[in-house]
Amino acid sequence: TKIQQLQSHSINPDISIKAYREGSEDIFGVYSYNKKSGRYTIAFPPGKFKLVIEGDGYENYEQEFEIFNKYYDERVFENNIYLKQAQTSNY
Repeated sequence: TKIQQLQSHSINPDISIKAYREGSEDIFGVYSYNKKSGRYTIAFPPGKFKLVIEGDGYENYEQEFEIFNKYYDERVFENNIYLKQAQTSNY
């Protein structure tokens, strides 16, 4: 899975990747990514989760998903994520 900025292939190195179990505000895990390739890998057990990616200068990204028991040992999901730069106000 890869994180990219919409207009280019590089990304700010100060990106936070966190996962939460559904219905909990406790962090399931905090992850890092390869700053050269933008790729990251996360292994989840069966259950419902929310992935949150935050970074200075970018809009927050959130995605909810579920890992089913029957796919736990067999599946690899690849999901490219494109971060939008945050809008700045000029007042």
